[in-house]
Amino acid sequence: MQMQEALDRCEYAIRYQQTEIARLRAELERKDEELTQLLAWIGGDSDALVVLQRTYMDPRTRRRRLTTKLRLKIILAKQCRTVRSSG
Repeated sequence: MQMQEALDRCEYAIRYQQTEIARLRAELERKDEELTQLLAWIGGDSDALVVLQRTYMDPRTRRRRLTTKLRLKIILAKQCRTVRSSG
């Protein structure tokens, strides 16, 4: 019975790892999309409103919204643009 128990534990561990890997890949994909949108805005391809609207309307981010760190980056980038355009 020891061999079967060991096999069962290994099978459980592998399933758990596969689930966690899938979750982390999905999270990485969301982060990549947020970064792409932010870089497009910083590069001038889109404005802050468009980036925020895309993020808000995206069903993948609807539940968790923008992270605090991303919000701060957007605010700081917007302030830098305002200072550049007025100065």
